Amino acid sequence: MKPFKQKINLAFVLLCVLPLPMFGNDVHVDVDADPNPLPNPQVFINEAFKNRDWQKRFTEMMENPRIQQALIPSITEKIPEANQYLEYLRENDILKAREFTQELMKFHRNYNNMLRRNQELAELHLEVERMELSVLLKGLEIQNLEGEELNDKSRLLEELSEQLETLFDKKMELRENEISAMEEELADLQTLLEDRKQNRETIISRYLQEITGNSETLEW
Repeated sequence: MKPFKQKINLAFVLLCVLPLPMFGNDVHVDVDADPNPLPNPQVFINEAFKNRDWQKRFTEMMENPRIQQALIPSITEKIPEANQYLEYLRENDILKAREFTQELMKFHRNYNNMLRRNQELAELHLEVERMELSVLLKGLEIQNLEGEELNDKSRLLEELSEQLETLFDKKMELRENEISAMEEELADLQTLLEDRKQNRETIISRYLQEITGNSETLEW
C-alpha cells in the first residue's frame, strides 16, 4: 500500500504545481500551433507513473528544460522578481540560470505542499523569497552603475541597507513561526502516542484479526 500512497501524493503535488488544461465541449484548433508544444501535465504524470523507479524518473523529468519552460511562467507569476533575476542570469551566466531555475521549481513545489498544511507559513516563505530576490536585484543595480548613475549610489546603498534590515526581521519572524508550527506538530504527535499507549490491546487485537483474515466478521 505504501508505494500506492506515495504515487497519489506525487500526483496531488503535480496537480497543484502544473497548470492543467481545461476540458469542455468546445474544441479550438490552433492552425498556427507550435509543432513542438510544451509538455502536457497529464502526460507528464502518466509517464512518471509508468516507470518502476518513478521517483528517479520524476527528478529526471523535472530537470528537463522543456518541463522547466512549461512551469516557469506559473512560478514567476507569484514571484515576479524571480523573472527579472532569471533574465539577468540568462544574459550573463547560463549555468547559474539553470541552477536558479531548478531552485525556483524546488521552492514552488515546497510552497504548494506547505500551502495545504499551513497557509500562513507558506505565504511568509513566499514573502521572504521575494524580499531576498529584491535585495539581489538592488545589489546588481548598484554593481552596474556607470557614469552619472554613480551619483545615485549613496541613495541606493541606503535603500539596500533598509531592505536588508527589513529582510532580517522578516526571516526572524519566519523562523519563529516555523518553530511554533513544529511545536504544535510535536504536541499532536505526543497526544497520538499517548492515545495509542492507552489503546494498546485494542490496536493489537484489531491488527491480529486483520492479518489473519478474520476482520470481515467484525464488520458492521
